[in-house]
Amino acid sequence: MIGKPVYFKLKISGARGLPQQFNKSFCRYMFYLDDVAQKTEEIGDTINPDYEYERLIQIPCVTKQFLDYLSGQPLLIEVLGRQYNRPKVSREPTGLNLSMSMRSTAGTGKSYRALLNIDTHKKLNKIYDMIKDAKRQGHDTLPIWQVEKILKTGETGNNT
Repeated sequence: MIGKPVYFKLKISGARGLPQQFNKSFCRYMFYLDDVAQKTEEIGDTINPDYEYERLIQIPCVTKQFLDYLSGQPLLIEVLGRQYNRPKVSREPTGLNLSMSMRSTAGTGKSYRALLNIDTHKKLNKIYDMIKDAKRQGHDTLPIWQVEKILKTGETGNNT
């Protein structure tokens, strides 16, 4: 499969049983090398929204990195809602802040969890990649300065 193209369709049909205090909802996710989160349209006035979202994914040349991603990284699809009679709050990601979002579990729509924003997700993936590389090289520790540099700047650490 390495070196060959892959094409598939990602579908988000809908959600069921969302809390009634939400007047609108939408889904967002990041797949593989996406720089920004992909979003469905906002659907309002229902606890059972039908998003009918489709995206054609095209990978022109499968790499080991892509196969590692598919086998080791779950695709997290967040279901977010806007509540009735709530003031608007900025949703811009800022550093390591947490944003509260609604997340459906097993189709119930009744589980809530604090999810890390996109910047934090990228930083954690870099640290995870460092851990995998260290294990491959037979190491069982990471230099703290490298992890701190990723957490502060988002860049991998070089001894500079």
